[in-house]
Amino acid sequence: MKKLVVVFIMVAVVSTGVFAQGLGFGLSVNQYYMEDENGNFPSLPEAWDDFREGNGRYWGGFGEFMGRNYALGLSLNYMIDRADPDVYSWAENPSNYDMWNYDLNLYLAYHFLGTKSLLDPFLQAGFGLWAYDYMNKDALREEEEETWVTDDPLMGSAYFDLGAGLGVNFGSLGIFFRGMYNFQSDKPLYGQDQSGSDYEIFELPVMPFKWTFGAKFLL
Repeated sequence: MKKLVVVFIMVAVVSTGVFAQGLGFGLSVNQYYMEDENGNFPSLPEAWDDFREGNGRYWGGFGEFMGRNYALGLSLNYMIDRADPDVYSWAENPSNYDMWNYDLNLYLAYHFLGTKSLLDPFLQAGFGLWAYDYMNKDALREEEEETWVTDDPLMGSAYFDLGAGLGVNFGSLGIFFRGMYNFQSDKPLYGQDQSGSDYEIFELPVMPFKWTFGAKFLL
């Protein structure tokens, strides 16, 4: 698990020299889906309806290093599962048991007309970590004083994603949407407990498709 995070950081740092013509950062919302009974995923209008109605929204942010046509980005989207105060009434602070489901994704995008073009069709591929874990681990460690609270997620899986999108850029401001297919890795993730022993992290099935809506600021 820690090796995956190190790889994410190293790739981003090493690539800054290649994608040094511009920077972009912004906000995004992911909507994740399973196939319906006919083997289809929701259309873009259906996903937009879910977004407007607040169904299954994973909020987050991203940053990109941009070249003329290529962009290398790192994004984090998540949904919070608040702990029920009644269930954790015995705890000193029930919010220490809040959970979150998050998607950390390192991606490369090819923009056909240029990363800052008015009309911006693009292809994108990435590598991600889909995980479920406690949000406030430092506070939880202090309350529990137990060795089971490690830095690794309770559940998680690695995945590869591939898809396409379309954006519109108005000078330094842009909006976009994209659809991505997610392909879960068949190799498990491993964590390390407090004694230094490796263990297999419980698998978290990756949702096979996601729609993303976002806005960004271009430098």
